[in-house]
Amino acid sequence: MNHKIEDSLYTLYHINNQIALLYKAILSIDSNLENYNPILSEFDEKRTLEKVAIPGLLHNIYILSCSYLDEWNKHLTQYKYSEYASKIEHLKKVTKPALKKINKWSGLKSLRNVVFAHNLRDKKGKSIFTTDKKLKFVFPMSYSEASLLVQLINIITEELYNSFSDITIDINKSILDSLEICINQIDTNKELQLIIDEINNLKK
Repeated sequence: MNHKIEDSLYTLYHINNQIALLYKAILSIDSNLENYNPILSEFDEKRTLEKVAIPGLLHNIYILSCSYLDEWNKHLTQYKYSEYASKIEHLKKVTKPALKKINKWSGLKSLRNVVFAHNLRDKKGKSIFTTDKKLKFVFPMSYSEASLLVQLINIITEELYNSFSDITIDINKSILDSLEICINQIDTNKELQLIIDEINNLKK
């Protein structure tokens, strides 16, 4: 099968860009906390914008980082794109130090699977809330390590871009350009009330 390397380039460039933007959003929130950090929970004053938004953004960064690594390791290969085999081999050689550091966070994908992307259950289907032992993960949980993860992925992407700068990529192309999704503008309150009424009728 004839694979186009643009498939991987688009994916890796786009994911790296998403990660970078999410991290910039974290920095923006963090730098404005003195002026704006409202409490978001009616029941817990500790649940401020900082405590809710920044972890949420980090969770997405972790998920996207795993997607990036999946594409890098499983799809951007000499075998899949044999026409660029020597270039890919050289690229993976020069970026090896960055990948080696990322791989030291051996729990990155496991924690993504258990906590961030799925339903808080381990491989055996047991809830993390009722398991007898705490699950242990080697993971970039601190802000400093998360920052390093983001920057390492960006370094890898820069090397990727430099290696394939001769291949034209449409920088304005987005995910939505490749999807057909019907966007419906609805009366949310009306729709919600209909569901509530139906639930109340079923209770009777």
